[in-house]
Amino acid sequence: MTSPIVFCGCEAFVCEVLGKSTVRAWLRDPEGVSFDKTKVVELDLSANPSDRPGAVEVDNHVTAPMMAGLTTLGPDWPKPMQERGGVWLTKAKFDALPTGTTNFPVGSYPYQWQMLLYLPQGTAPESRYNGFRVELHSQSSGESIFRVWNALDLLSVTSNKLISVDPGNPEHVDAAASDVFTTVGQKGKLFVNWNKLSEYSGLILSPKLPLGEMGGFSFRSLSPSKGT
Repeated sequence: MTSPIVFCGCEAFVCEVLGKSTVRAWLRDPEGVSFDKTKVVELDLSANPSDRPGAVEVDNHVTAPMMAGLTTLGPDWPKPMQERGGVWLTKAKFDALPTGTTNFPVGSYPYQWQMLLYLPQGTAPESRYNGFRVELHSQSSGESIFRVWNALDLLSVTSNKLISVDPGNPEHVDAAASDVFTTVGQKGKLFVNWNKLSEYSGLILSPKLPLGEMGGFSFRSLSPSKGT
């Protein structure tokens, strides 16, 4: 595999619409920063992998036709679109944000808010992987069963969500981005393929953004045989 685009999920609240797909937005609850406009960030929602693959800043919009993504803000105005939701920024853009711009629950791990996108190359289709905190539950030849914590699950509580994967199969796991698990009870990070996650619809979810508002999204398969 080539290197992926790494996206980081943020909650987003529109402060000002600058154009059809460009806004200034708070990346945390604006009430928590007293609606301080020095905390807003300019976002170009058209700078996504489908529209501008050479200049990506944000992930695709989740509801746009033929565009599988996780961003829910927008996607454009003056249509009646989302003015609060989630925006998934490239890690480069995320890392350049001023201190205090974003806000995440204490105790969660950064990879629980990350998604890896491998763009199509040659005959290889697009592939996506979301990061999770996991614990190795059992292991046998070619199969590992993990306990999985969704991004907003309490890590101090034993998870009853189980997923079975082959850690060496790229259709299941991005091994390069994940930890190596050798001992039952070992905890760490696991980046799981969307096609695999779609088999656990309603159980394994993307982070819900804004934070904590109902449940997250069930992952959709990217396989043509399973639909998009």
